[in-house]
Amino acid sequence: MRVKVFAVSAALLAAVLLTACGGSGDSGPSDDTGNDGGAQDTASDEPLSDDESDFLRRVGIAFRQSEANFDKFSTILSQELESAEALLGALSEAGAGTTFDPVIEALEELEPPERFRVDHEVALEAMRAVATADRDIGQAAQDGDIVAFTLGNMQLGLLQGELALGVSPEYCEALSNDPVSRPLCERDAGGGEYGLALHSIMSRFQAEFSPRVGALMGPDTGLFAAVTFAPVLTAEDYSRLDAAVGADIEDVLERTRRDVQALDAPAEFQADHDRLLQFLDETLGVVQAALQAGEQQDSIQRMEVLERGRVASCNTAEDFSPEFQAIVDVFFDPDPGFCAGR
Repeated sequence: MRVKVFAVSAALLAAVLLTACGGSGDSGPSDDTGNDGGAQDTASDEPLSDDESDFLRRVGIAFRQSEANFDKFSTILSQELESAEALLGALSEAGAGTTFDPVIEALEELEPPERFRVDHEVALEAMRAVATADRDIGQAAQDGDIVAFTLGNMQLGLLQGELALGVSPEYCEALSNDPVSRPLCERDAGGGEYGLALHSIMSRFQAEFSPRVGALMGPDTGLFAAVTFAPVLTAEDYSRLDAAVGADIEDVLERTRRDVQALDAPAEFQADHDRLLQFLDETLGVVQAALQAGEQQDSIQRMEVLERGRVASCNTAEDFSPEFQAIVDVFFDPDPGFCAGR
């Protein structure tokens, strides 16, 4: 079997494209969430000074220090390799596990202005955790452990989302090298107080749910999507993924539903609000059915069930009013490619 890889797992290539920026610190999540339900608005609303603008520019440059490694990864991912294990080996030789060291070094050299001092401390702490997770990914690549590699990339995504939600909108935008992701750093998506609270909840949902569900679906749909004639993962491998992330995904869905349910939707958004609750219920059912299929070691049924979740997400987004869509597009971002072929 020869493998030509056309796609990369979202967490791997998103390592410096922080697409989970968004939300507001003023939301009203459940008391047991353990967080504020959204991003930290740690900077003021005053216009940026020249020094502050220059600092944010240099932050962006620092975060681009990992681009050389990602260029190497892209070259490898465009080649034909004998197996998924050979691909992991090539990524390991190209520096997987050391990708973020230059970023940390560059950030440590910067002296933040007072306005962004807290943001910068949060970013440094988060990137050190990211670097630790990346070293675990490098070890998994050396070991040829696809499941550990997948879970490591999930952890990167979770840490990046936590960072994005923990800094101000201005710092968030400086972290984002992808213009498409910049709107996700916005705090005000319209809809008044209800919109602020809901956008914050959905920002947290995006940050906590998407990396986990990506891992649950496994590398067959991401990094190893072009593997043909034989599955990359065995039923036992899927069981490892399910055990690692299944309960957490259920918890995120249940908490998010409680948070959304607790909001008092204005009359003009009531139908949309109810449709969102229906989606969260449907998605929880999908995840639970997929986990049950995994327990029965039915990998085909497991993936078919998860596919229903993709269809449900696309159908739900189409049902929203434009004004509501603007509030929740931090998660329901319209993507024709993702929703094609329903």
